[in-house]
Amino acid sequence: MAKEYTKRMTVDDYRKQVADKFIEILEMNDEIPWYRGWHNKLGAPISGATGMPYKGLNLLYLTLITRASGYKDPRWFTFAAIKSMNDELVKKAEEKGENIAWEDQIHLIKGSHGAPILDTYPVKIIRDENGEKIETKRVTWQEFYHELSKDPESANKDFYLGMRQITVFNGDQIINIPKLKIVERDLATSEVVKSIAENMGVTVLHERYNDWSYYAPYDDVIHLPPESTFKSEKSLNAVTLHELAHATGHPKRLDRDQILWI
Repeated sequence: MAKEYTKRMTVDDYRKQVADKFIEILEMNDEIPWYRGWHNKLGAPISGATGMPYKGLNLLYLTLITRASGYKDPRWFTFAAIKSMNDELVKKAEEKGENIAWEDQIHLIKGSHGAPILDTYPVKIIRDENGEKIETKRVTWQEFYHELSKDPESANKDFYLGMRQITVFNGDQIINIPKLKIVERDLATSEVVKSIAENMGVTVLHERYNDWSYYAPYDDVIHLPPESTFKSEKSLNAVTLHELAHATGHPKRLDRDQILWI
């Protein structure tokens, strides 16, 4: 597969790329992927290999790519991670005396283009007995935080941040990838919030396949994702109250002129 990017990306290059994608999304539908209080079907972008969420610009950029491309899988994998998954699949089959045909193996959809992100990592400066630098060594974040907890001053002096460009692919671009497990919680809207909605005469619908939270003035109904997908009861009640605030602008209540109802 031909490489999509031929030169090494700098931090400034990456920032411009994120900004350009952000503008592209705005021009598409004027919607910005702000923080949500629920785990929707898309979810926040995570590393498929570690399960850890992305942070900073990588989080924003992959969220924008997800929205623009219509991906439904929050997981992102490097090519090496995809190969590792497939190698494990083939190995287990061989141990059982089975052969897996190519079409049943884990691989990228032909023509898939990855998203370039920046991977940062701590680098330790190795010094001699006189304190002079003799070499550098890449270490894990766990090792870095361990050193930091022991001696913050030394850790800040003997470590620096390394950076490399890597390309990741969304789970929707991968054939035969293991199914995504969605964790749902046993949550319920508080009786107080329910009472407010009832007294206002507003219908609150938690729809199984709903991916958004919004108030529809034309039928005076609040549409929300399932209660079980919210991150906490606090988030569930906060989002419901937010939409109830919009509902106060209905003509049969305060009759406020509102442009945005989400």
